[in-house]
Amino acid sequence: MMADYYTMFSTTISYQTEDQRDWLLDKLGSGVIDDNDGESYPVCDIVDEPGDQAIWVYENEGGGDLDALFDIVAEFQKLFSIETPWHISWASTCSKPRLEAFSGGAVFIHKGELAYMSTDSWIAQKYKKENDVQL
Repeated sequence: MMADYYTMFSTTISYQTEDQRDWLLDKLGSGVIDDNDGESYPVCDIVDEPGDQAIWVYENEGGGDLDALFDIVAEFQKLFSIETPWHISWASTCSKPRLEAFSGGAVFIHKGELAYMSTDSWIAQKYKKENDVQL
């Protein structure tokens, strides 16, 4: 039986000015080009509620592009000299029980610099430290 794989996340990106808001909406809404068919698709789902000073970014059907989202946030922080760190965690899931199909991770971005950790890399680091071997 075929299985469907999903990456799910939900967080906000805060902004202070209308220029910052407009820039984020443009970047998030412009989409990412799929190399396979040349079509563009959204980086993720977005909700902008005027007055909130934050854009909600999320994915609940697994089609979001986390790497593109990270790049946008890093560029946003650098361009607008944003001092406040931003973070996100995500879950990678599967519609059927499959070996090594479930994981997740987190990214912390500060002043445009990324720190990344997946559950798989954390396990590998712990295993190596405890057993002095590589997985």
